[in-house]
Amino acid sequence: MLEARDVSVRIGGCEILSNASLQLSPGQICVVIGPNGAGKSTLFKVMSGELKPTRGEVFLDGKPLSGMAPIRLSIRRAVVPQASHLSFPFTVKEVVLLGATVPGLTGATLRQEALAEEAIGNVGLEDFAERLYVNLSGGERQRVHLARALCQLAAGARYRDGPAMLLLDEPTSSLDVMHQIQILQHVKTKANAGYNVLVVLHDLNLAASFADQLVVMANGRIVTAGSVTDVFTSGTLSQVYDCTIKTNQTPKFETPFVLPHPTIEASASSADLPYVATAAV
Repeated sequence: MLEARDVSVRIGGCEILSNASLQLSPGQICVVIGPNGAGKSTLFKVMSGELKPTRGEVFLDGKPLSGMAPIRLSIRRAVVPQASHLSFPFTVKEVVLLGATVPGLTGATLRQEALAEEAIGNVGLEDFAERLYVNLSGGERQRVHLARALCQLAAGARYRDGPAMLLLDEPTSSLDVMHQIQILQHVKTKANAGYNVLVVLHDLNLAASFADQLVVMANGRIVTAGSVTDVFTSGTLSQVYDCTIKTNQTPKFETPFVLPHPTIEASASSADLPYVATAAV
């Protein structure tokens, strides 16, 4: 189990994350939402072990994450950051294989090759396996790195002594609607198989559709956390995003959603128009 206990991060005299506590549960997708500058990515980096908190601690199975050997940590958790830069002329398959062959960069085994091909198929890039990574679009590159993370966790499955953890920072930001749904549906299957999943999202409707646990952040703090039904409310979202937001529910599945819509007042100039997010009735 991955858990942050009262973690804070101070950079340059400014506290950008304050007393945040979060626990990931196996078999669930925990989605973090909030406006720009809320502290989402900072919390993500602390939870992944990339950033050491100024105060507090992150624990894995009750032991400090900071004291865990990198090889053991790589077997338990895989991370997909907001952006990954790679300038080498690697093919998609070679990039995905890095999840199974690093460290060492030795030739891939037949098992590793099979795991890479399966991961590539899971993100819908079967026809891209031999293409150069540097020639891909931003959305295609995101899917490659998700496949790399999936390959990493699959390769370490036989050595793992606890649930796998998949941490994704805005994995759908450059994807079209179809691929957003495809990726998050596959992530959902991993959660259903027992993975701990942490996802940072900006799209509120995607968050409401796929989250088991929803965490709302603002000003470097966790404002509230809980089920989508409890957290995804007009009052909470309006307060956090500093604009009027009204939620509704889909008729069949009763999934909460918001539909952004500008409110136009006859007396207002185009430069002064307020932005109000409302839901269709």
